Formats: sequence, C-alpha cells, structure tokens
Amino acid sequence: MTDWSKIDIREFMEVVLEEEHPRVLVGRLILERLPYAFDSKAQYLRWRDALADGFQVDARDIVIVGSAATGRSINSRKKFGTFHGKSARPD
Repeated sequence: MTDWSKIDIREFMEVVLEEEHPRVLVGRLILERLPYAFDSKAQYLRWRDALADGFQVDARDIVIVGSAATGRSINSRKKFGTFHGKSARPD
C-alpha cells in the first residue's frame, strides 16, 4: 500500500488523474486502508469497535477520512500538506 504522505504532490496527483473509476480511487486513498493516524490495523480495529459500541452502530459504518486517513490533506487550499504534529493522534 502506498504511503501517500511520503510521495510528492506530483506523484500523488498522477495517481489521482490516472484512475478512471472514482469509486476505486476513493477506496484506494481513503476507505480501504489503514488510517494514517494509527500505528497498526489492530489498534485501529480496537478503536473503531469501541467507538461503534459507544454509538451502538456497526463498526463497518465508521470511516476515517481526510488527512487522518491518507496522511496528506485532500484540501488544495492546504497545498495537499502532510499529516503533522498539530494533527491529533489517538491514544
């Protein structure tokens, strides 16, 4: 899996522009990946399960988006910047 925070913006945009199917692109970049804010899949799944229990929803309905998911902002006004020290990390 590509670490989107470690490639430059040109490479990132090439991936975005090459993908013909938006659903595949969104899956690759956001929905079907280990969110950048977590160190391991197990940590993410434990967090997601605890949150789902608290809200009494199915854990599969919880999705992390934005820079916490990709490691890079998806906002062009933020110049596609990387997840950084001021970005929150879960305990």
